[in-house]
Amino acid sequence: MKRSYSRPWFIAQAAGVALILGAATACGGGGGEATDASGSAPAQAQDGAIGSHLDAQPAVIQIVADGSYASPDTGEMVQEAGSGSGFIIDPSGLAVTNAHVVEGAGSIDVYVGGATDPINAKILGVSECNDLAVIDLNGDAFPFLSWASDAVKAATNVWAAGFPLGDPQYTIVDGSIAKEKANGDTAWASLDYVLQHTAQIQPGNSGGPLITENGRVVGINYAGFDPGTGTEQFFAIPAALAKSIVEVLAKGQDQDSIGINGEAFYNPDSGVAGLWVSGVRSGSPASNVGVQPGDIVLQLEGRDVVKSKDVEAVGATKAGYCDVLRTKGTDKPIKIQVFRPGTGEILEGELNNPEKTLVAISALSNENTTGGGSAEGSSEFVTVTDNSGSLSADIPASWGDLNVESTGDAVGLLVASSSLDEYFDGTISGIEYYLYDGTLDQKAMEGYLKDIEAGDGLGSVTSTCTDSTDYEWTDAGDFSYLGRDYQGCKGSDMNLYIEIRSYPAQGKYVLLACQYNTDLDVEWLNRSISSLQVA
Repeated sequence: MKRSYSRPWFIAQAAGVALILGAATACGGGGGEATDASGSAPAQAQDGAIGSHLDAQPAVIQIVADGSYASPDTGEMVQEAGSGSGFIIDPSGLAVTNAHVVEGAGSIDVYVGGATDPINAKILGVSECNDLAVIDLNGDAFPFLSWASDAVKAATNVWAAGFPLGDPQYTIVDGSIAKEKANGDTAWASLDYVLQHTAQIQPGNSGGPLITENGRVVGINYAGFDPGTGTEQFFAIPAALAKSIVEVLAKGQDQDSIGINGEAFYNPDSGVAGLWVSGVRSGSPASNVGVQPGDIVLQLEGRDVVKSKDVEAVGATKAGYCDVLRTKGTDKPIKIQVFRPGTGEILEGELNNPEKTLVAISALSNENTTGGGSAEGSSEFVTVTDNSGSLSADIPASWGDLNVESTGDAVGLLVASSSLDEYFDGTISGIEYYLYDGTLDQKAMEGYLKDIEAGDGLGSVTSTCTDSTDYEWTDAGDFSYLGRDYQGCKGSDMNLYIEIRSYPAQGKYVLLACQYNTDLDVEWLNRSISSLQVA
């Protein structure tokens, strides 16, 4: 299977379009003199670059990137070859494309100017947030394009060149600049601004040049979609922004990138928002910390990478994610939190710190759910703090029945569900946190769990369960925990999860318990557990 790119990987390719590379007219490549359709040598500018949009083909490339990606539909790993475009900017073989075309690929083949035989290329540098990448083609003496030196104006005539829909036949389409500075925050990039134009681009045009009549590059095509307004809109990364970034990438340095090919999203049913990871580059900070394709990055440095309030205003964008990378620098330690849908775990670690690879901080699994998403419908989340001020967690807004008043030996208490009576009857989902003074080591946690099972409280529930799964004692850095998952409790499909946590720095420990029976319950509860804060 082969994908074609115009915006990131998830764009569906057109039905019935053949994506297998076939015969095409060779129009130049490394080491040979190219000619245009009339047999004449291409027009050249004073700097040796191609000097006309009519002669751009020899410097425009098709990129076939092969690798393993997580399917956006199922989350399963699939082996795919994706096709995008690019263009050569130097006779030595330096070429520019979009990051989402090549990031995470195991190998890339490049077809120069529509040639039938590919050449190899090496990825030199990537910028996730600017959706740019520079690759080095094997060979030299390539025809090339130069950047436009003047700022582009609205109504300027432009041409989009590339290989749409994975077709090996070169395509060039005319149009004009519609807007000089459109919003540059999208789900897969975060730029100060982008060019909006009318030259029609399709999946496969990603990374190809937007050029003027004299062959100068004014932008890099990266997005084309129909937003439901009845008119299509097409966007390009401005040359004015790209040039300085490309110079850095050409030196073999990444910029605003941790090695992820992914997209910001928001699921209104579960309330989960984050950066969905389709691919990870081996040896990158993301790979080294343990991020996998299919993971959802929830937080960087304790900040939600996608906020629901931002979604309501402008949609899910990469702005929050990129703000952290640009502030911290991608070579510095950055705390990262991810959700792994395949296991239902929330994991935390620290980028660029080999001592802190990802570990699960919430072990609640969806293996024993009845599936679906019937918890109580969609929900926003609110942060709730108990009356002692020492215990707080994110709670689904629809779980409005709360108890935050400490009782007995507990120095903090937070219980939440849509109905606490039904929750304690064992018929609906909910969660309860109990905070106590003192700390517990592994042996003490194991003994505590046995005492719970033998007691009259939670023990009266666990004794009715048909099966259980143990989660090993884990040191997550700021705290350690031990958990047990019980299935089929009280003669129903309801499951019970019990976890004990110890916070040495605070001199406190937490007993948490929650009930669930759907995948949506698991998502909500894992978000709540991962947000738990102890003062």
